[in-house]
Amino acid sequence: MRLISTLFLCCTAHSLIAQQFDTTVYNNELSVYVTNSSLENLDFTYYLEDTSLDNAHKIHPFRHSSSAWLDQGLIMSPAMALDLDLPNTGIFTQAPQTFSHGLLKSEDIKYYKSGASRTNLKYSQGASDLLYIQTQHSQNIFDRWTAGVNYHRIKTQNQFYDNLPGFNEERMTNVFGFQFFSHYVTLNKNYEVLADYAWNKSTVQETYGITDVDFFDTLSGRQKQYASSAFLPDAENLMSNRTVRVLQLFRPGERKIRVNDTTQIIDTTYGQIKEQWFNEATFRTQANRFIDNAYNENIYPIRYVSATTHDSIFERTFANRFGRIGEISSRLRYKAQLITEWVHLNQLNAHQGNYTNVQLAGNLRRDMLLRGKMILNAEWAVIGYYQGDWNFEGKFIHVVNRDSSALLEASYKSIRHRPDYNMQFFGSNYYYWNRAMDKTNIQQAKTTLRFPRQKTGLELIYRNITGYAYLGVDGLPIQSSNNISYYAVRMKSEVDLGSVFHSSIDLRLQNSNADELRIPDMTAKVSLYLEGHLFKKNMRAQFGVDGYYFSRFKGYQYDPSSRMFKLSNSTTGGYPLIDVFLNMHVQTMKLFVVVEQATQGLFEEDWYTLPGYPMVGTAVRFGAEWRLFN
Repeated sequence: MRLISTLFLCCTAHSLIAQQFDTTVYNNELSVYVTNSSLENLDFTYYLEDTSLDNAHKIHPFRHSSSAWLDQGLIMSPAMALDLDLPNTGIFTQAPQTFSHGLLKSEDIKYYKSGASRTNLKYSQGASDLLYIQTQHSQNIFDRWTAGVNYHRIKTQNQFYDNLPGFNEERMTNVFGFQFFSHYVTLNKNYEVLADYAWNKSTVQETYGITDVDFFDTLSGRQKQYASSAFLPDAENLMSNRTVRVLQLFRPGERKIRVNDTTQIIDTTYGQIKEQWFNEATFRTQANRFIDNAYNENIYPIRYVSATTHDSIFERTFANRFGRIGEISSRLRYKAQLITEWVHLNQLNAHQGNYTNVQLAGNLRRDMLLRGKMILNAEWAVIGYYQGDWNFEGKFIHVVNRDSSALLEASYKSIRHRPDYNMQFFGSNYYYWNRAMDKTNIQQAKTTLRFPRQKTGLELIYRNITGYAYLGVDGLPIQSSNNISYYAVRMKSEVDLGSVFHSSIDLRLQNSNADELRIPDMTAKVSLYLEGHLFKKNMRAQFGVDGYYFSRFKGYQYDPSSRMFKLSNSTTGGYPLIDVFLNMHVQTMKLFVVVEQATQGLFEEDWYTLPGYPMVGTAVRFGAEWRLFN
């Protein structure tokens, strides 16, 4: 920890000393970047960094990515999006990753073009002793070699429970993340390597909610502080994840540029690169540990091991992807890869598993003559835990008008997927199961109509699901025998009224014909704000409100022992969640003040994000983000 703090201070001091020029206007060369995915897929376009004020005040990951979610009411607590994502069929999955939204990940790294050093500092603090610190620093080490570090720290304190050890100093969520990354490319671009190491650690004080909801609802304002008891007064979940990843890109051959009739020079650009080999090696270790030092038999009536629970799951995975991407013709592109995984799993006093997973994957993309594209994706698991699984997708994209003002996309996807490991095998002090499950089969048809100029889109989704796996009210796994149908209509739109008033909406209407697949009938995310210049155009400001809503439904409860969401007989939702924000931008600094949960207490009941877990009351939070360049 002391090393991380020293590194943070050094990066800050280096950037403060080095900032020699006026940065009222961003220099594009300092603000363009590439990613792991773009380089692997022969996309050598430099993306321009988003320096707008949009979302500057948002800390919670789901406030960025989702219109509706369930969590324990605190940032970085275990969470579940209500968008009903399809299963990830590319990698081994131990269980639904309820902690994953707080991880620093390889796919999020930005490799900036400029050789100048750059640092991005973000700090936020507010009610409930919320503390958020993030720093990102990268710089050129030698010619064509760039390295950097990312660091974040997020914590929140106890506000409601009076029976926790050191209750008024108890940290409810405590997240730490450190990431080192490096990028090197040869002069002729024949070889390129991107590597990163990440260490993520998350600790959550588990309570299973407040014991007396009816009494809690009679209180208001500050009366709620330390006025309730937790079902689990001394329990916590720990997740630790370490990942090392190396992506290598090989482009054999000699590429030259003709200067004149007699002279050619080596091409040092990406312009002529049409194909490449790639290899990605990843080593990951992950540990999940649940500790309960104060047993509550009303929550967990069965005990298998001891009076004190130390339930742990350890995973070690080495994965390797090897493949080639290129062109068959000017209109036809391909990507083929072989994916292998070696997985070792160990659950304390329970199951151990060793799996060698081999998967073949391919992609074809054809540009059509009539302003369209056809894309085919295929994945097939040859051996291992997922043997016999597949993921096939066909997609057609048509440009309706010659000026690209309307795009029509139609796709069909077929997935055959074995349920996650912990849905079939799990052992702890409170649960034990060993159940063979059939494959889950998903058929999806989706049609999307987008109007890029109007920033508007309409999406229609239909899914047919058989063999759906879930946890029942008792926390035990069940595989549905029903043929489940899911329908959804989604509309996204951004409307600008003049140059000052702006709005955006993300609305989803959805329905399921089965009780085991529980979803709210409607979810919505709305943003309304004014934006303009102040103080003789020396400051750009944004003032507005964000609204989040999902209709009331009988949903889910989080189970700390299994770290998964199970069905619940209680209902949640039906209340709007409103944030009022003020964002300001001066030179390379953003400042923001936000009043979160501004509508808390205005309804007959408080907002419960999960049964028994009240949302933290109206909270004022402030923060700053500063970009520094050398």
